Amino acid sequence: PSIDSEPINWSGDTKSSPSSYVNSSQTNNTYATGSSVTAGPSVPSEVPLALFQSERYDTSSSPEMQWNFPVSNGNYEVRLYFAEIFSGTGSPGERVFDVVIEDILALDDYDVVADAGAMFVGVMQNFEVEVTDELLTIDLLHVIENPAIKGIEIIDLNDDTGGPINNAPTITSISEQSNINGDVVNLTVSAADIDPGDALTFTASGLPAGLTIDASSGVISGTIATLPEASSPYAVIVTVTDDGQPNKSAEALFSWNVSAEGPINNAPTITPIPDQTSVGCACDCEWQTIDDSTGTPTARHEAAYVAVNGEFYLIGGRGTRPLDIYDPATNAWRVGASPPIELHHFQAIVYDNEIWVVGALTGNYPNGTPVEQAYIYNPANNAWRLGPTIDRPRGGGGAFVREGKIYLVCGLTIGHIGGHVSWFDCYDPSTGSWTQLPDAPRARDHFAAQIVNEKLWLASGRRTAANDPGGLGANMVAEIDFFDFNIGSWTTLPAELNLPTPRAGTATASIGNQLIVAGGESGSQSIAHDEVQALDTVNLSWRELSPLKDGRHGTSIVAGEGGLYIVAGSGSFGGSPELTSQEFYAFCEEDAANYVSLQVFASDIDGDALGYSASNLPSGLSISPITGLITGTVASDALPSSPYEVTVTVTDDGSPNKSAQALFSWSVTAANTAPTITAIAD
Repeated sequence: PSIDSEPINWSGDTKSSPSSYVNSSQTNNTYATGSSVTAGPSVPSEVPLALFQSERYDTSSSPEMQWNFPVSNGNYEVRLYFAEIFSGTGSPGERVFDVVIEDILALDDYDVVADAGAMFVGVMQNFEVEVTDELLTIDLLHVIENPAIKGIEIIDLNDDTGGPINNAPTITSISEQSNINGDVVNLTVSAADIDPGDALTFTASGLPAGLTIDASSGVISGTIATLPEASSPYAVIVTVTDDGQPNKSAEALFSWNVSAEGPINNAPTITPIPDQTSVGCACDCEWQTIDDSTGTPTARHEAAYVAVNGEFYLIGGRGTRPLDIYDPATNAWRVGASPPIELHHFQAIVYDNEIWVVGALTGNYPNGTPVEQAYIYNPANNAWRLGPTIDRPRGGGGAFVREGKIYLVCGLTIGHIGGHVSWFDCYDPSTGSWTQLPDAPRARDHFAAQIVNEKLWLASGRRTAANDPGGLGANMVAEIDFFDFNIGSWTTLPAELNLPTPRAGTATASIGNQLIVAGGESGSQSIAHDEVQALDTVNLSWRELSPLKDGRHGTSIVAGEGGLYIVAGSGSFGGSPELTSQEFYAFCEEDAANYVSLQVFASDIDGDALGYSASNLPSGLSISPITGLITGTVASDALPSSPYEVTVTVTDDGSPNKSAQALFSWSVTAANTAPTITAIAD
């Protein structure tokens, strides 16, 4: 991370925000420690010790780690900062590498521990070099284990005639614009600068009257004034200037057409909807607490719950927690072999009848460290063993198995401090190799991934940053992303299908086409969430299910025979109280038999996109805002309010928006239940 200090500030270099000077797309591995580091005699007194607590390392020799700094030709002093902070290479001879500067071997078979004398001691190696191609290049080459570096400092020796070159910003191309008199405009100009820290200033000339550009954000906004069409089209020039030395600018030119009036927007039309009759579910579809089991699991949170061969395994959690095993057939708990290390913030998966912990954190809040290898539990032997090394370690993300391969998506790299990533990786146990897949549309952590209908679904979570304003209660991720394996790409659902109650630390499951999101925590309330919400992934609509008896976060759901099981977790925002209770939600056969699927048909002669909404639907039903399909099962509590006078509204995206409504009646009848017989005495 970046470090503010005197006399200079050190720019950051992390996995989630790598330096622009390193080949991070090919060697993007960083690591940080919470242990303190002391400075050796070679380290200048003004260098902050925090510099030595994080590093960039390179796991592959093809290609090697390479740094390229654009500078003017001339002479420079290069200072390289090293320390050994990884216990796996804490002795002499365990990490050895070469350093080449400007194609000259600067360090041959360099051993940091041998140089420093011990772990957690910072050292500096400095060299004078001449640059003749306006690019100062530093290569770190493998000998034994992985090259690693803590910091690089380049000092100009040319009486201020050298130094970094200031690069001009770049502007994303702006398409031709068209509006009518009186339109409200909000257009963002996107620009970037490859020089770290350069601030950008936006100006524009030739804008239609009534519009201005914000100098800091680049947003062109305002209301197009009366009679601007006389000067149409407008030749607009946007200029973006950085604050480097010397200032550099870039320009983008585009046309802006303004007309006196636009076409008339017509309202959509709805095909009449006949009155409906549905049967209310007779089941008591509520979560029930299992309070008569033999034994009790150990209280915990940030743990995982997973099923193998008919038994459920409660694993991990903050602190040292045993492995608890639940047998639903006997309603009894027993204790299994504890994990070898503290494991928390992971989604357990089952591969080849074994439980894999892939993508976990270990250590205390807030500086949890990603576990760099998988841990595997064999239920048959009640034994743990060490699994493969994880290519891009992180915790708090989603993990799942599909077609014999193990997947890891999103997560955290720096505990609860930050380092949230959008990475998507696949491990093939048959070859022992990792493959990097397309990143998810956004970073998120504290969630669980689910496969529904052969698509990967990501719902809930946050971008954790304990030191940000709002702390752990902020930065909730409401968007729903899914990955289609058939086409190998990601899609984000429209905003109207965002998670109804944004939160993190949820438990997820799937029932048929339904993605279930239960519990969680957020800054909106002090107690844990008890909401249980279901997304129909085919018809694209949300509905509310029965809430949990006890709100909880930091645990998992097991889909067992006949229903869903959830156990443990924390009952309030944060880490306490930790729970031991287990709840069960029964699958209802009538839920499938009485499932409602009613399509609302609408059209628009302008070809506008349409959005759907409905009011006063019987409880248990919802309408897809995208397709207009009403789906769900009418809940058992809907009968007393029958019949329902339902209003469906269809709104287009024309200017201005136009709507149409359709009204119809929906009656709910009682389900037919089997008769009962009073016991007959002998």
